[in-house]
Amino acid sequence: MGRHIKFLVFIIGGFLTLLLSALPLSAQTTLTEQSKVAIDGIGPVRVGMTIAEAERSARVRFVSTGRLDNCYHIRP
Repeated sequence: MGRHIKFLVFIIGGFLTLLLSALPLSAQTTLTEQSKVAIDGIGPVRVGMTIAEAERSARVRFVSTGRLDNCYHIRP
């Protein structure tokens, strides 16, 4: 009985490792016109990110379109 349990734990552990290692790859998306707007961001970009963090997350370079007082306007 002990061998069967060890084998089952080994199989389940391997499956979970494979599944969890694939999650970060599928979670990484680029910012597109089809990106979903949410209360906490748009696509992979989240409210509170620096421009550098947003660029890495969205896998695009942002260009400044102007500044008004303390507000910066950027776009991909």
